[in-house]
Amino acid sequence: MSRNRFYYQQPLTSKKTDKELSKKVKAIFNDNYQAYGTRRLQAELREKSILLSRR
Repeated sequence: MSRNRFYYQQPLTSKKTDKELSKKVKAIFNDNYQAYGTRRLQAELREKSILLSRR
């Protein structure tokens, strides 16, 4: 089985940390009148010692 086929067949599952991070990002976004963009969200997460490298 080729590597490409192996990864293609794997089910897409979200990690527990992704779900927790998603909840935190949504909370920050909603607390700030849904006006924060990616840069402000990342800055807010950095203040809370949460490092994030993706959008």
